[in-house]
Parts: sequence; C-alpha cells; structure tokens
Amino acid sequence: MTTQEIIGFIIAEGFMVIGAVGSMLPAIPSTPVVFLAALGHKIYFGDNSISYLILAILGAITLFSLVMDYIASLVGARKLGATWRGVAGALIGGILGLFLGPWGILIGPFIG
Repeated sequence: MTTQEIIGFIIAEGFMVIGAVGSMLPAIPSTPVVFLAALGHKIYFGDNSISYLILAILGAITLFSLVMDYIASLVGARKLGATWRGVAGALIGGILGLFLGPWGILIGPFIG
C-alpha cells in the first residue's frame, strides 16, 4: 500500500467516524457525511473502490433518510400544535436556507 493510498483511507475513515458520531449528536448530519465519504473514496481511488451500484444504493438511502427526517419533523411539529402555515413556512425557509450555507440552514426555518 502506497503512502497516497494510506492518506486516502485515513481521510475517508475520518469522515466515516464523523458520520458515526453524528448519529448520536444532532448537530452533525451523519447520513450525508457518510455518503460524501463514500463518494470521495470512489473519486479518490477510482476502480479500486466501491462499485457505482453500491454508491447509487448509498445515495438512495441517504436521500430517503433525509426525506424521512423532514417528514418526521413536520409531523412532530403538527402534532405539537403548529399551524399548517407555520409548518409550510419552516419547510420553505429550511429549503431556501440550504442555499445560504450553515447560517441559512439555521436561520431559514425561523424566517419562513
């Protein structure tokens, strides 16, 4: 194993560990971090990495996880008495906040 391969593995594994920690800490988006680590591993190592099929499956699982997280948040807010306008505003603000970086993600739902 070359030094370059070892560095690539260390970087990918570091992101995987961050993703695993994120499954316990709500501030770290664990699923996207793990997917980005797998994607980076595929880009870095090319054919010596996971297959495109596995990468597509991981992408689908990541997307499903994010959608279910948003749906669960909306259902929870609705059950706790939020109006449909409040839920819709938070959803729209959250989606628009994605394009404004970390501060947009935090502030967007409140502005919406």
